[in-house]
Amino acid sequence: MSDASSRTSKVSVSPVSISEPCTLPGTLSGLLETAIADARTLDPDTYMPFCLNWHDVNSLDVCEVCLAGSVIAVSLKNSPTMTITPELFSLNTENKLRAIDSMRGGNWLLAFGFVYGQCPEEIADRLRILPKPKQSNFIGWDRLHAHLDSLESILPQLREIDELAGAQKS
Repeated sequence: MSDASSRTSKVSVSPVSISEPCTLPGTLSGLLETAIADARTLDPDTYMPFCLNWHDVNSLDVCEVCLAGSVIAVSLKNSPTMTITPELFSLNTENKLRAIDSMRGGNWLLAFGFVYGQCPEEIADRLRILPKPKQSNFIGWDRLHAHLDSLESILPQLREIDELAGAQKS
C-alpha cells in the first residue's frame, strides 16, 4: 500500500462513526467558553488551526480545525483521523457548531439566531455593537491564540446578552 493510499484509508466521513457524547451549552457565552477552552487544549502535533476547515485531515495526516472544529475534536471526542462537518451531527449540535463559527467571524446576529431563534430588537442592537474578533481568519497557532484572547475579551458582553435572551424567553 502506498503512503497516499494509507493516508486516504484513515479518513472517514461516515455518520456511524461520529461521536456526540454530550450536549453543548445552550448560550452564546457558554458555547464560546467551550470553544476557547477546547482550542487551548489541542495537541500541536495532531492539529493545525485553520479557520476554513471544520475538522479535516490533510495530506500530512494533521487535522486542520477551525474554532468549531476544536469542539468537534475535544468536547465531542472525535478522532483526528476523520474529516467531519457540522451536518453529520444532530440538528441541535449542528446549529451550535454553526453559532461558534459565526462568532469566530464576528457575525453575532447570525450566531444568536442559531442558538435562540428570532432576535428581539433590543438584543440585536447590543449584538451589532460587539467588536469583530481579531485574527478571525487564522492559520497557525500564533494567530489562533491572538484570536482566542480577542474572543475572551468579548465574553462579559455576551454573558449579559445571554441573560437578556433568557429573561425574554421566560
